[in-house]
Amino acid sequence: MVTGQDVYVVEDDAEDRFLLQLAFQRCNPNHRLSYFGHGEELLSHLEGLAEAQLPALIILDLNMPIMDGYETLEWLRRTQKYRVIPVLTYTTSENPDDVETIYRLGTNAFLTKPAQFSTLVTMVEHLDRYWLQQVKNGRN
Repeated sequence: MVTGQDVYVVEDDAEDRFLLQLAFQRCNPNHRLSYFGHGEELLSHLEGLAEAQLPALIILDLNMPIMDGYETLEWLRRTQKYRVIPVLTYTTSENPDDVETIYRLGTNAFLTKPAQFSTLVTMVEHLDRYWLQQVKNGRN
């Protein structure tokens, strides 16, 4: 099993957070998940980190209070220090306009939240294998 990495989840819904935590525990319990309720919480936390402490991956919801996923992603991609962090957009939206907009802002992938937990586990297994094990980026 691959050693754990830091994964930041920016999600305001407690149930979605819990389901992601369960799915990650099933596929690789060594990953360290940190949760933020909106973009401002994430950005405030990131600003206090050295580059070597940045997460390997950010999973970002679109619809959140205070600072939504669009604003958060735009800020991350504008800031040189954070451009190397892969950001996966994770949302209930299937709106083609949302997909187009979020890719223009620089997301690495657009994932629609699945209705079934088993599908979520499969999704997390795939993103773990691909984004946290295979892909080489500025964080691994």
